[in-house]
Amino acid sequence: MSRPRSDAKRRAILEAALRVFAERGITHAPTSAISKAAGVAEGSLFTYFESKDELMGELYRELRQEFSRHLEDFPHDGDAKTRLRFIWDKYLELGAKHPDRLKVLTQLRA
Repeated sequence: MSRPRSDAKRRAILEAALRVFAERGITHAPTSAISKAAGVAEGSLFTYFESKDELMGELYRELRQEFSRHLEDFPHDGDAKTRLRFIWDKYLELGAKHPDRLKVLTQLRA
C-alpha cells in the first residue's frame, strides 16, 4: 500500500522548482536539483508529478492563478487606456515584489 501524498511535500517541490528555475533557467534545472532543493528523494518528485513537463505545467498554472488574484479589482468599466495601465502597473508591482516568480513565469510562457 502506498503512502498518502502530502500537500506540504508537493508544495515544497513546487517552491523548490521555482527557486531552481529562477537560478539556473528551466533547461539547466534537472529534476535531481529540484528534488535536492525540496529536501525529497528524486523518486518522490515523480510521485507528485509524472514528468518535469507536468511539474512545469502545474507551476505555470499556480503562478498564473496567483497573478490573476491580483487583478480582482480590475476596472472592467474603464476605457482601454485605464485597463491597460492597470494591468501594466500590477505586472510591475508583482515583478518588484516577486522577481523570481515573474522570471519563471516568463520562462514558462516561452
